[in-house]
Amino acid sequence: MNESDKSEFLDFMNGLSEYYDSSNKGNNKLGVVSAKIYFNALKQFSLDQLMEAASQHLQNADSGQFYPKVADFTRYLLKSCDVANIKPDEVLAMACEPVTPLGVLARIKIGTWSLFNETDPFARRQSAMMFIQSLPSTYQRAKEGGYTAHEIATMEKLSVSPNSPVYHNDEQPSIEAIGKIKLTYHTNKNASEYLVWSGKTDSQDYVESISQFPALPPPTQEQIEETKKMYEGLGDGKGFNFDDR
Repeated sequence: MNESDKSEFLDFMNGLSEYYDSSNKGNNKLGVVSAKIYFNALKQFSLDQLMEAASQHLQNADSGQFYPKVADFTRYLLKSCDVANIKPDEVLAMACEPVTPLGVLARIKIGTWSLFNETDPFARRQSAMMFIQSLPSTYQRAKEGGYTAHEIATMEKLSVSPNSPVYHNDEQPSIEAIGKIKLTYHTNKNASEYLVWSGKTDSQDYVESISQFPALPPPTQEQIEETKKMYEGLGDGKGFNFDDR
């Protein structure tokens, strides 16, 4: 959903409130704060998806007796896919040896150091649980091709195609999702070449340059190689990582 859907979303949620308030005394509408909480937590889904989830919730003999919480919506929206019941150990395994985009996202979320250097099993499990908690929005974003430039670069580095199914047995991404992935990739690649050309390696310069590079003439290969040699060895955390271009 986006900002233009807020009014329809509020009508939908208030309609649910009316259903659960049989007395219908006018006190059943969501407050401003509650509406914001629900919208921000569920905006990664479409209204049609939320309506379908609400329909399934209402038909549940147990949980359907109560007004749906965010967790109820996400549970129904994910239960038809493999990620619905994923366990912490599975998250850690796929993050250590990622073969799908979701495995790469888990690796980024948990962190390479925690994966391979953390010796406390409780701490490792907590890291995996944090990823599971963010899974509904992360999974939906991935299905829509909403990867960041950093995520795509990491996938390429780990030889995982961002155009492949998000998780095992998932369907191939839609044409729209693949288009979004390619646009992110090419935008990042052009911005990276601009940074190499200009010699800017500071992260803030990177952010500022995103809006500047389209108006600039593309750097020549010679300019790229010269600047690359100049900044070679800076590596991750110290400057621009040329291996991720």
